[in-house]
Amino acid sequence: MLRSTRSLMARFAQACLVLTLFVSAPAFAQALDPLTDAYTAIIGQGRLWDKGFPNFNDHTIDGATSASGESISNGGMFEGEGFADFGILKAKAKISGPQGGYSRVSSRFNDIFTITNPAVTPGTAGTMRMGFHVEGHSNATYVPNVPIDPGFMIGSVSFFAFSALDDDSSITHNDNLRLQYDGSFLAGDKVAAAPFPLIALSFDVPFVYGDPVAVQVSLYARAEGNPFSGSKPIDSVEVNFFNTAQLVGVVLDDVPNVAIAGQSGFDYASLVAETLPAVPEPSSLALLAVGLTLAARRRRSGS
Repeated sequence: MLRSTRSLMARFAQACLVLTLFVSAPAFAQALDPLTDAYTAIIGQGRLWDKGFPNFNDHTIDGATSASGESISNGGMFEGEGFADFGILKAKAKISGPQGGYSRVSSRFNDIFTITNPAVTPGTAGTMRMGFHVEGHSNATYVPNVPIDPGFMIGSVSFFAFSALDDDSSITHNDNLRLQYDGSFLAGDKVAAAPFPLIALSFDVPFVYGDPVAVQVSLYARAEGNPFSGSKPIDSVEVNFFNTAQLVGVVLDDVPNVAIAGQSGFDYASLVAETLPAVPEPSSLALLAVGLTLAARRRRSGS
């Protein structure tokens, strides 16, 4: 039985709503409990200073979710798109024009894990390490000869993880990659492009053998455009992480005997290994993408 109290539920729910508050999107029609529900969700919002706040969101219990939104005004354009499945997250955001304010997209999955081992007494504490590979790129264009502050942040991508087991055990993990104007494009019609090669991110989840543990993982893409007032130096900004955040490995003690089950039905057991996979060489990335896609389909179909 999941050991949860009102204080735990309040604390974990507050943590899991951090990204929702960031984008200020409308609430879902169906209430979701991160301690008991396995679900995927997309939350997005844009801002056009001369038009308003276009919002979009969607969620699915025990399945994949995709959602997108866009809005065009006389002075700008907003685009956002997200995809979420168990073990796979994608998000991209784009803003353009003098009236383009920002675009923010959060993709997430929430699952309830139960880990058992016949050689380990139920109630024994353990640790599960989850490893992800994340890849994407950004691109920004500027208006010629319009000054811009050297430290101006044009966008970011964040990888969040939350976990809750009981009143004494919770984790918060955040890898935040910031894209900043570096001052080298002060004048002229130039482009600032920042590719993000495939990187490995991981975090540890404390658990108790035989007891459920809730884990939520989120990928948050954010593109920042021009301020509401003053000069308008930004022509366009795109933060594209649709190359995905992919769960590539789960490390547990006693690998030969351990069993891991997710409430969603996703086959996490096929990813259990003694060590997390290293980031592959560039020549291997295309083959890896095909292999991961096929493997995800097999896990989903149960074949």
